[in-house]
Amino acid sequence: LNTDGSIDYTFNSGGAGFAGPVGGVSIYDMYIQSDGKIIVVGDFTSYNGVSRTDILRLNSNGTLDTSFVTNLTVPGGNTSIWKIDVDNQGKIYLGFRDSSLGGTSQKLVYRLNSDGTVDTAFDTKLFTSASVPSAYSVRLLDDGKVIVGGQFATYDGVTVNGLVRLLSNGDIDRTFQSGIGIGTSTNMYILDVQQLSDENLL
Repeated sequence: LNTDGSIDYTFNSGGAGFAGPVGGVSIYDMYIQSDGKIIVVGDFTSYNGVSRTDILRLNSNGTLDTSFVTNLTVPGGNTSIWKIDVDNQGKIYLGFRDSSLGGTSQKLVYRLNSDGTVDTAFDTKLFTSASVPSAYSVRLLDDGKVIVGGQFATYDGVTVNGLVRLLSNGDIDRTFQSGIGIGTSTNMYILDVQQLSDENLL
């Protein structure tokens, strides 16, 4: 939209736009790069007829950036990406949900290089939940650590109850213990985390 709320027709997402699975398309988060390109994540299978699963990058005019193609493959049958954050090197952090894997262990957080390829140096472990393991929020902190919020009980076998802080290699930061006591319930979870100016978390 323009600043007055009117539609900006110079941004053209095409005639077909997003398509997805039965039940519709969902866009859960976006990130605007310094060059004006836009990374979009959610639950979809294509954009203007070109196959893209849950993540793509648009040029500043709304056309598909075909140079960005990910090799990320997530186990499960009904995945969606809920959150994205990007560091100052262009590395992309993603938080997943897979509604087909309720009550199981799942790898929910991944890091991509700026071209979309998986960064294997960031090796996250398994989240578990009695319900559907979900990483609804992934936030890169000022010190390079990553805070993950969502619906999960444990990470790498450690009880974390919906909120965990990861080191830059994906291992758990055992110095962080939130104690807020959610994440195991089917109707209590964290959708977003923000870092305040004093480095506390909201």
